Amino acid sequence: MSSTFRVICAFILSLQAPWASSGPTDNGIPRFVVDQTWPKPLPNHWQIGAATGLFVDQHDLIWLSNESNKLNGYDLALEKGEGDCCNMAPQIIAFDRAGNVVKSWNVSAGPGACQGYRCFDAVHDIYVDAKDNVWITGHGNGDTHLLKFDYNGKFLLQIGGSQAKECCGNQDTENLGGGTGVAVWPATNEVFVTDGYVNRRVIVFDADTGKFKRMWGAYGHQPPVSALSSRLLPGENAPKVVMATPEPERKFEGDGAEEWSTVHGIAITPDGVVWIADRVGNRIQQFKIDGTYIREAFVSRNTKLMAGTTYHFSFSPDLKYVYIPDGSNKQIHVLDRQSLKEVGTIGNCGGQMPGCFNHLHVAAVDSAGNVYSGEAASGARIQRWNIAK
Repeated sequence: MSSTFRVICAFILSLQAPWASSGPTDNGIPRFVVDQTWPKPLPNHWQIGAATGLFVDQHDLIWLSNESNKLNGYDLALEKGEGDCCNMAPQIIAFDRAGNVVKSWNVSAGPGACQGYRCFDAVHDIYVDAKDNVWITGHGNGDTHLLKFDYNGKFLLQIGGSQAKECCGNQDTENLGGGTGVAVWPATNEVFVTDGYVNRRVIVFDADTGKFKRMWGAYGHQPPVSALSSRLLPGENAPKVVMATPEPERKFEGDGAEEWSTVHGIAITPDGVVWIADRVGNRIQQFKIDGTYIREAFVSRNTKLMAGTTYHFSFSPDLKYVYIPDGSNKQIHVLDRQSLKEVGTIGNCGGQMPGCFNHLHVAAVDSAGNVYSGEAASGARIQRWNIAK
């Protein structure tokens, strides 16, 4: 048997592997198969870092934010003149549905970065609004701000960015403590940010001016009060002290915790419902645009790992299903959007094999219903799951 034939056979078998699909096929529940041909090999010997953010815009471009500036010398031997591979990829990359790179720019390091704005130490989420503005959050040392660019990477607006000693706690209405998720509601032209790596709140700004509008915490009450902490953060540009709030007690049964833990993701559906992912709280909460609490639901609530289960949100094109990546359990939960009951999963296996996950962090959906996944930390990978017809 020739080596070429063995490779072809292995490829065909991998597409049929049980870990490459989700849930039952009855009742219209979607079923997926991992697509090993997407994306195409990156140009210029690029290597991406932790894939922290994914978003599919209204033109079906798939946007990735990644921590390529955190790669080490072993990963960037070509760039350093010490080997044949690789070069640091831009932190922002847009792909078309075919897997080609169509846009890219830097916001942390590399050519063109930091021109007119404060660089991110580590990017996190990415979102493209109805006006084709690109919004990016950061969660690294000193990343107390939110950035807005046009569709081609021209800098438009910075909200926050202070490095003052007592900035950036839950009471600060101008800065973030470590932005995690971002979404824009066009009806009011407001940008919503989950401020959840240090703080425990959602904060809302005018999308043009950056003016503070409102904020809230779990169940719609005011965020908990932050206090000055002596905790030191590494990094030359990091604040030497930070405002912090205590971690709430995790609850695995009964009523949910009164405060959010790591508020990690946000989405706004066309009906004006704001979805919040309390990652370490293993739950999602829903609100009206003004912050009025609606309801909550738990996802794999008994999971004890501190990484939590609810990372992000994306929705099927018909809005019938919501997809929630779960890094702890290495799967994407498929929930019925109305009942919030789980109807299937994608993945549910660990490792770097196609269709498995290594620190799953984010997911997105295109107009055809295909699902894209991004892995952070040592995963540093994106995959596409084609919806089975």
